[in-house]
Amino acid sequence: MRLFEPYQSPRVFMLPPGCDFAKEFTKGLISRFASILPEESAKSEIYLNTGRVRTGIIKTFTAQGAYLLPQLRLVSELANDLRFFDISPQTPTLKRRLELFQAVSKLLENDERFAAKTSAFDLADSLAVLMDEMHSEGVSPDELRELDVSQHSAHWAQSLKFIDIISQFWKRTDVPDKQTRQRLVVEKLVTEWQKTPPFYPIIVAGSTGSRGATRLLMETVAKLPQGAVVLPCFDEHLPPEVWSEKNGASMSEDHPQFRFKTFLDSLNIQPSNVLPWRPEAATNYNRNQLVSLALRPAPVTEQWLTEGPNLENVDVATNNIDLIEAPHPRAEANAVAYRLRMAAEYGIKASFVTPDQKLARQVKAALSRWNIQAQDGIKWPLNKTNPGKLLLLVSVMIGGHPDNVTLISLLRQSMVHTANQRSEHNKCVDILEQNIRRNKLNLDLTSLINHLSLTNKNNQFIVQWCCWLTEILQELVIDESTCLSSMVTNHFRIANNLIAGSCPNDQQPDDLWNTLGGTEILNLIREMQREGETSGILDTHSYQHLFASLMAQNSVVRSSSNEFMGIAIWDTLDARMQSPDLIIAGGLNEGIWPTTAPVDPWLNRDLRRQANLLMPERLTGLLAHDFQQAISVENVILSRSVRHANEPAVPSRWLIRLTTLLEGLGDNGRLALQAMRNRGNQTLKLAQAMERPRKQIARALRPNPKPPVAARPVKLSVTNIKTLLTDPYEIYARHILNLTEIDPLKPANYAATRGIIIHQILKNFIETTLAEPNKCTAEELMRQANSIVHKFPVATYLKRLWITHLAGISDAFIEQEIKRRKTGKPIALEERGEITLPELNFKLTVIADRIDNQIDGSLSLYDYKTGILPGPTEIGRRDKQIPLTAKVLNLGGFKKIPAAEIQTATYIGVGKNFSMKSVNINIIEQNWNDFLKLLVYYQQPENGYLSRLNKYQYQYGQAYDHLARYGEWDETDQQKSAGTDT
Repeated sequence: MRLFEPYQSPRVFMLPPGCDFAKEFTKGLISRFASILPEESAKSEIYLNTGRVRTGIIKTFTAQGAYLLPQLRLVSELANDLRFFDISPQTPTLKRRLELFQAVSKLLENDERFAAKTSAFDLADSLAVLMDEMHSEGVSPDELRELDVSQHSAHWAQSLKFIDIISQFWKRTDVPDKQTRQRLVVEKLVTEWQKTPPFYPIIVAGSTGSRGATRLLMETVAKLPQGAVVLPCFDEHLPPEVWSEKNGASMSEDHPQFRFKTFLDSLNIQPSNVLPWRPEAATNYNRNQLVSLALRPAPVTEQWLTEGPNLENVDVATNNIDLIEAPHPRAEANAVAYRLRMAAEYGIKASFVTPDQKLARQVKAALSRWNIQAQDGIKWPLNKTNPGKLLLLVSVMIGGHPDNVTLISLLRQSMVHTANQRSEHNKCVDILEQNIRRNKLNLDLTSLINHLSLTNKNNQFIVQWCCWLTEILQELVIDESTCLSSMVTNHFRIANNLIAGSCPNDQQPDDLWNTLGGTEILNLIREMQREGETSGILDTHSYQHLFASLMAQNSVVRSSSNEFMGIAIWDTLDARMQSPDLIIAGGLNEGIWPTTAPVDPWLNRDLRRQANLLMPERLTGLLAHDFQQAISVENVILSRSVRHANEPAVPSRWLIRLTTLLEGLGDNGRLALQAMRNRGNQTLKLAQAMERPRKQIARALRPNPKPPVAARPVKLSVTNIKTLLTDPYEIYARHILNLTEIDPLKPANYAATRGIIIHQILKNFIETTLAEPNKCTAEELMRQANSIVHKFPVATYLKRLWITHLAGISDAFIEQEIKRRKTGKPIALEERGEITLPELNFKLTVIADRIDNQIDGSLSLYDYKTGILPGPTEIGRRDKQIPLTAKVLNLGGFKKIPAAEIQTATYIGVGKNFSMKSVNINIIEQNWNDFLKLLVYYQQPENGYLSRLNKYQYQYGQAYDHLARYGEWDETDQQKSAGTDT
């Protein structure tokens, strides 16, 4: 049977950018099938690049009526083709990775100069990627050994020693990996076809030939008597000198047509020999001409000056292009969702294309407000699915005692205790969290759970739940190292116990994973169990690293219903050769589209060039090809955000080229570009209007509550006076409403704890050395510090850090302490005092860190500070601790110390650096008078407790900001009463 007429040169066809590849290819195929018998068409073999193209071909065939379909195969599935049973089955990917891990680990044990042991898994992964690439490109390890590294740093010479690992697996064709078997299958096909050319048609359609094995297949098929290659998105507007690299017009790998040039060069044919697959295929001629010129290789961009003025119908070429330049990603997502919603309303088939998964999720979430469930082609890493999150949380807890944050996060995970009584479980988690936050007894986690069980012994579910949780925590403590299969089995058992809950029923474990990613995770777990012996002995840290890596590398496509009115979300791979009525290409910023080239730890650019391996620009070129296909569709919207991750974003290089070319085309180009932006701005305005509330809500007034005088506090500590001066609302909330802060699960600021520890160390040291002065040494200070600090339930690294800081100032502290002992003697440490003011019905309480009795009978007051020492301005305005404490001492407010005059008052800095700062005792009376005026002020019913009175101190979130509704007002609001009298 003859589908193609014979001719001398290899047979290569093309379809232009912007056309629906699957539809146009199928129509061209059907027209050619008309010349042969129907049963003969079924013998034809067509090799495609993606499953989505295969689905599109089947749909088009079905729409044309009854047909005997040709054999539709995927190039990527050749490695699994059962026809080649004489080639050994491929080695599981995980097994090969674990073998590489073992080899890399042994080298790192002998030489850690290359990398740390903890990076063994990452290096093994990158080595596996390199080996796959070598197999695909036909580069042997011998060629790597011959690389010239004399002009490079020692790092690259060292990397070649690690690359020798590849030699251990290279010739093992009895157990080939996927890329090896792919290459072996292609080579066998090529040999068979060259020896006995098939009489039936063989076509490779839709592939760019970016991989070596695929390019070899395409080259062979193009030369077969009834073979043909159909190239997608072929730029027919590129001049011949660009293809032939005349006059230095070099086409680099980042050009969208570079792979086609390499393919044509291998066949020794010119672009003029590439024939249209279907001449009548719909194409956007003016658009393709403009985009082709914009994407010319860098060495020939001067062609913009010569060919640009000759472009015709620039306004027609850009008439259906909108350019959205959103202020931030959220605004971009809302604008995209709005246009997709409009497309659904008018029955337009529309797709959003982006490599940015986060932006895709934002668009998907924005569409949900209209209950639009778009067809989702975005691949979700398993660690982003609910089962993946559960297993990752369990993995980080294996081998140690979990911290509070991780434990509560795990117990609140959506899959935990879902088998039954989830609501009761949530109540127990609430009770446990409350007990953790208010753990005044400083109990460890196990003791706290037992305490919770005893205090709720009348509630059978809580008791049973506490026993269940205790068993879970005991299972997590795995100290010994073991093989991967044993580790993952324990891991999976714990996860199932968490899902089943404290009252397990007859539900089978596999049924509990019936959610997005669950099936894929079960397959991964079984593969890890099956190949676990290959890993050798693993400790818990290595297992956690391996599991996190596997979860990040494996992905799942979110299953969704059929397209909602033709609305879809695709990544750039799935969008190749798809041509809906409208394409929205989003995330067009550098670092997103195109993405940043991955870092290769083994070979730099020069070494890759020597070895004839793929350059980092290969990925950029593929994404450029995707961009050229997307922008060539009849109706297209280009979108980007001006800022990304709180930083100015750089537009995609292709967008810069397009806008720069248009700006240089005179008035026509500038007007066309402005029209593109105007249409994009209109979309942004409509999307913003959609979110704008119909009714404006008045701003909240700044809180200034005025409770009755009888309800106001009659007792405060001296430290509360500073709060009263800076944020009176906190005094109102804490002492009038009796609202106290809930301790965090994991304190973000340990400054208070550190201050308590340092004060206790110094108090204990002063007391012991008063009786034994010879022990007043830095060594004794550090001995006592080490003994005291380890009694506190604080992270070990913090204890070591604080001890290190104290050791750094110990000599200076002891030197000054000896001087203080010569002029006086400590008579009070951490001494409590108070003074009652009957006329104001108020009591002031103080705690003096240290009071010394001087030789002349006067007193000296000392205050230890682990933070920054206050300056004169701070003391005069806000920090009244020493002046007010000194006044209480003068008035006899300390029971054990008679009233006396203060000679000196000093701050002693015991933070990272040792310092001392004296306080002017002449300000004591003035500060006391100001304090009395402050009390009188707040005993007037018309004066309220204003929130954030002194904003300099409170730039960040404070404990009672949420109660004060801070954010609905700010410090610039007028300080008028916004409170009530209650």
